Amino acid sequence: MSGLKLTRRNFLVGTAGAAALVGCGGVVGYTAWSKAYADDEEQPSAPPKAVHTVCDGCPNQCGMVARTVEGKLWRVEGEQGHPRSGGRLCGRGQGYASIAYSQDRLTVPLKRNAGGGFDPVSWDDALADIARHIKAAKPAEVAVFQARGTDAFFARRFVSALGSANYFTDAAVHDLDVAAAVSAIAGTGLPVPDPAHAKYLVMLDASTNDTVLPADADAFAALRDRDAQMVLVDSRITAFSRLADEWVPIIPGTELAFLLGIAGQLIRSGAYDAAFAQACGEGFDQFAAEMKAYRLSWAAAKTGISEGVLGAIASNLAAAAPACYVDMPLGGTFGSGYANSVDVARMVYLVNALLGNFNQAGGWIFGAAPAVDDAALAAAGIPAVKPGTAAAVDAQAAPLAGGDSCIAAMEAVRAGAVKTAVFVETNPVRDYPAAALVVEALGKLDCLVVCDEFMTETAELADYVLPLPTYLERTDTVQVVPAATSVAALRNQAIERIHPETRTVDEVFAALAGLCGVADAFAFSKEDYNRAVCDVLGVSYEGLVGQGVAAIPSSRVTLGEPPAFSTASGKLLFACPAFADAGLTAVPRWRDPKTSAGKAKPRLLVGEQATQYDTYTIDDEQLMAYAKQYGLDRAWISAELAEKHGIRDGDAVELSTTEATIAVPVKITSCVMPEVVWVPAHYGCTAQQVKQAYGFGAAPKQLISFNLEPATGAAMMNDVTVSIRKAGA
Repeated sequence: MSGLKLTRRNFLVGTAGAAALVGCGGVVGYTAWSKAYADDEEQPSAPPKAVHTVCDGCPNQCGMVARTVEGKLWRVEGEQGHPRSGGRLCGRGQGYASIAYSQDRLTVPLKRNAGGGFDPVSWDDALADIARHIKAAKPAEVAVFQARGTDAFFARRFVSALGSANYFTDAAVHDLDVAAAVSAIAGTGLPVPDPAHAKYLVMLDASTNDTVLPADADAFAALRDRDAQMVLVDSRITAFSRLADEWVPIIPGTELAFLLGIAGQLIRSGAYDAAFAQACGEGFDQFAAEMKAYRLSWAAAKTGISEGVLGAIASNLAAAAPACYVDMPLGGTFGSGYANSVDVARMVYLVNALLGNFNQAGGWIFGAAPAVDDAALAAAGIPAVKPGTAAAVDAQAAPLAGGDSCIAAMEAVRAGAVKTAVFVETNPVRDYPAAALVVEALGKLDCLVVCDEFMTETAELADYVLPLPTYLERTDTVQVVPAATSVAALRNQAIERIHPETRTVDEVFAALAGLCGVADAFAFSKEDYNRAVCDVLGVSYEGLVGQGVAAIPSSRVTLGEPPAFSTASGKLLFACPAFADAGLTAVPRWRDPKTSAGKAKPRLLVGEQATQYDTYTIDDEQLMAYAKQYGLDRAWISAELAEKHGIRDGDAVELSTTEATIAVPVKITSCVMPEVVWVPAHYGCTAQQVKQAYGFGAAPKQLISFNLEPATGAAMMNDVTVSIRKAGA
């Protein structure tokens, strides 16, 4: 065992730790956590060693200090110097730390046998056969799918070295619309909100990603102490409700109408930063003329929010500007929600521009750091590899995203365009929509390879399963964390590798490169790469190994100076030709979601809980014990919807679409809109070797069809309605 003192019993006790986990989006301060479990904790057998590393419980990648005793994990806490943790870890990060010691880990390479089971195989034999399949295929017929970004540089480089363009992230089911919109109109990185100095915040649609950065927890909690306000505009009350002053329910799918109405009101009343718009914007006059047509009365009819409340929100934003913002969460409605989501993301960016809050205290901060690109790396000793061009997915089919749609790629697999595919720390059978279609597609591959820590539903279908070490057992690549002063961060290996036969992602692809005849692309080590990145950023590699984070010189943002926009004109595009070229409109306009919802067929919203992320955290004993103790697998429905269908609290209900039917217990609550069924994304595991999660809850994403937003290839995860009835009725 690890010696980590977060046992099943003390994780669930009704103490400060458990209470903190429920509140504030699951954020737990290290002090509160320590006090909660002090009575149960034995003293270490030797002086603890502090290893500065990075959490892997979600894409936030917060800084973390792992305290180890004799090479085994003893305690974890937030890294004080990391902008996203600020000395804290969320409950998910605290619990997930024990994942390395799971009894369900993959420990050796496995090969499918003739009977459909798996036999152990040596690494040499497995890699040789995988390489044989890769060499037998054309470059366009080889693909790598990766979700968590572990050593993504090496996976992407391997694909390029083969001449293939088929590297796919999971952005299409999370944040593709945000990335595409920001790239097209601004070319900036994503902004970092400054809640510590904000006077007014609008949290728009947090229900599909119900979490908060640990470093922001104190800032949110202190809003009322300084007479600042937070408004939650959402179809469901989330963990933010403990911190917000008001919940403003909105009909899901109408977030674009909300933003258009706010923008129209700001422009008609002259309550916007005209100097910024004229100096830093392009196409503003066209944008302003079109926005004036969107009146509050129109927005009220679309959103279900009263005209008075809409007007108050617009007025409060204008009064607080520039120390205010409309938040832009990466997942859910903004990232991959509806047919209109890319314009939702675009409008969030432009509304904040109207408020003049770019690089202003209390607004949006745009972190600055040297670009770690091919040219910079080449100058630092890592030669560039020419990007591959052979593609299974036509990039022009989703022009705003350049072809990075894992759903479009899965359709290509299903059509037979891909012969060999490697899936790295991703479980598309559960984390993509339309599980039946995913299974059908994977069955058409000549060679399916899964690199993972666990025997997931996708791994069960593989020809080869390659075991990876968990995040505490490896050192990863240096990352840049944008902030008012941006930092470099390094995940350092914190504990000894528990299973000697596991290999890291870079080791797997470097070995395959040698067998596939492209070894020259990997004529350097991960340490060489990390040192090169540090040279580009101007930080010490040794310092990162010792401290985990380092401020990047000359990266401090000067408040009041607008960010640099990397568009052709160097300005923010209020009217964007790329959107028009993609079949949309240069200026955002109202577009309905693809589907219409109501009490007869409510809208399905699938969301991330504060204690889990996708399905990759579900085999952690601590987190799953908490989920089972508190019934976190339940769907949320309103009393009105329950009454219409004769459903009582705790009943099992059947949710059906043309794709599938699932049964799930329900929670009847006033915290959700009547035309919504909200279901957590994480459960419904059918992989028998993932023992902690097996058989608990339902898997809702299988209800969702393969529907791609044409301009980006995003999966439109919320643009689906379901039939609902009491199970057995």
